[in-house]
This record gives sequence, structure tokens and C-alpha cells, in this order.
Amino acid sequence: MISPAAEKFLGAPAGHFLGRRVTEIFPPGHPLHQALHIESDELSEVAAETELQTSEGPRRVSVSVQAIQEDGERMGALVTLRDLDSLESINTQLQVSERLAALGRITAGVAHEVKNPLNSMRLWLENLKESILAEQDGASQQAVQVLDKEIDRLDAVVKRFLDFTRPMDIRLEATQLAELLKEVLEVARPQLQKSSIHLAQLLPIDVPEVYVDRALLKQAVLNLVLNAAEAMPSGGQLRLVLSRRGEMAEITVGDTGKGIPLENRQKIFQLFFTTRPGGSGIGLASTFRIVQLLNGSIDFTSEVGRGTTFRIELPLAA
Repeated sequence: MISPAAEKFLGAPAGHFLGRRVTEIFPPGHPLHQALHIESDELSEVAAETELQTSEGPRRVSVSVQAIQEDGERMGALVTLRDLDSLESINTQLQVSERLAALGRITAGVAHEVKNPLNSMRLWLENLKESILAEQDGASQQAVQVLDKEIDRLDAVVKRFLDFTRPMDIRLEATQLAELLKEVLEVARPQLQKSSIHLAQLLPIDVPEVYVDRALLKQAVLNLVLNAAEAMPSGGQLRLVLSRRGEMAEITVGDTGKGIPLENRQKIFQLFFTTRPGGSGIGLASTFRIVQLLNGSIDFTSEVGRGTTFRIELPLAA
């Protein structure tokens, strides 16, 4: 027997392997042939790591073999493959989720405490404005204006904190993703045209429906599309692709921008992390949170100078 997950590792359906000898499935030259220590159609018990070429590119894989015995006699072997890159990605997402959850608990309390002195400062500043209104001291007036702007800025930061940490009202409904993604493109089209960005889209209507909150998912994908546009200020190509991967629907948003430097890749889903002047650092953190609330997952690949591709996976309604 061969599991659906193993089919993905080996790049062919189960029928291609069933009934064949192990040396036919893993012939000499196959990356797993050496790792499995195959000798005369026999598999020894091993535990090793190797690299496999998959449809998604090279993947680090751990492989182990366990003997299956019945009444003390060996009757077969169990070969187990594990995608080490995906395990690392899952661990990273869990760590980010834990940080966001902890940050949410802290910031909700801090933001509430900060709002009170901010309101008091605002009232006293208004009194100060009136008292120096008749004065001709330009320095005092400039100081008041600076204070006014800084209080506004701090107030906006606190509001963003509160908006991000506030529980979301999720309304799930069966949704045709191709239709939803077209709506996202309509919203983003002026920005894409302004930046001379060529759109390459593949949105097949035969991908089964998913249960999502339409408004939240539209916002999450729109964040990715607009980020991609901002990564290509002098033009480029935006790729928006919808596909089915087993029991999951996959949304891919790719750009041909400058890419994400290696030192920033662990930070991009963190709240308030941004490398763009004037950026809020909320968009990707919000997208990450939304995808998790919809029981999905999000990851990305990036190459400096070549671009970045984000992938969202959501469980099919069926």
C-alpha cells in the first residue's frame, strides 16, 4: 500500500508503484536508493535524511524503515517519509501564533491604560492652545503644534493595537474562491495600473468551495496583492493562481519584486514589523491571523532580486 502523502513525495499515483519490486520503485540513482540501503530487494532498518526533487522544488526529507513481522517472521517493511521543510514551517507558524496571542493579551491591557492619559493630555493641550493664542511667541506655538501631531500619532497607534487585538466576528459561508479573487482584483486594479504591473491570473471555477468569512479572506488576499504591488514600484508581473492540492484549495500570490532578505524572513508576520517607509506593519500580521482563524495556513518563498510568492491553503468545504 502507499498513502496519498507518499504519492506527493514520489510524484506519481499509487498505481504506478503497487506490485513492483523495491528496486524498481527506487532504482540506482534515485535519491532514496542510497538512503534506504537497498540490497537485493531487501530493506534494512534505517533512519536517514536526503533531498528530493518535488513539483514544489527541492525538499529535505527524513526517511526511516521499520520491519513488519508476524509470528516472529518478517513479512514486509514500512517506509516513512517526512517533509522536514514543512515541519520547520509549521513550527515557525506556531511560534508566530504564540507570539501574536501573547502580544494580543498584553496590548489589549496596555492600550486601554494608555488611552486615559492620552485623553487627559489632549484636554490640557487644548487649554494651553487658548492661553497662548494671543501671544506672538512663534516657538511656543510651534511646540504646541508638534505636541498636537505627536498625540495624534500615538492615538492612531493605540487604535491600531485595539483593532488588531479585538476579537473578530467570523461568519463562515460556502464560497467559490475564483469569484472572490476576481473581486479582490477589481479593488486592486487601479493600484496595479498605476504601477504598470502586468497581471497573470489563473482562476479555474472547478476548484470546490471552501467555508470562509468572505470579507475577512478578501482583506487577507488584498493585503498580499497590494504588498506585491508595492514591491514593484517600477512595474513587474503579479501572479494570482487558484488551484486544488488534495483536500485543500491553494491561493498563490507572486511578484517579481526585490524579494525579502534572509534576515527579515522570520519577522514578516510580526505585528508592526515593516521595511517600507510609512508602512504600518499590520497588513501581513493581519493576513496571518485571518488565515489561522479560517483553519488555513500561509507560507512564502522568496529570492532576493527575483521576487516573493505567498501561498494560502484552506480546507475544502467537502
